[in-house]
Amino acid sequence: VEGVLADNNDLSITYNAGLQEIKVSSTQEITAIVVCNLNGVVVEMSLPMTTEAVVSLADYASGMYVIKAVTATSTQTQKIIKR
Repeated sequence: VEGVLADNNDLSITYNAGLQEIKVSSTQEITAIVVCNLNGVVVEMSLPMTTEAVVSLADYASGMYVIKAVTATSTQTQKIIKR
């Protein structure tokens, strides 16, 4: 799956399968990005404190992951499948 996965006008999560990257962008400062596997184990957490951030999934095994992005006023959660 490639393209915008989630967009709530303030916070968007876009997955680029070719680059194996997730781009998170917001009109507000992104305070946290959390990547979990389906067992709920946090495999990566970043605190970008910017309006755009990129998380690479290149080192992760194939499977489904849950991406959670947080700003001061919004939270967006999206499942992605890494092949």
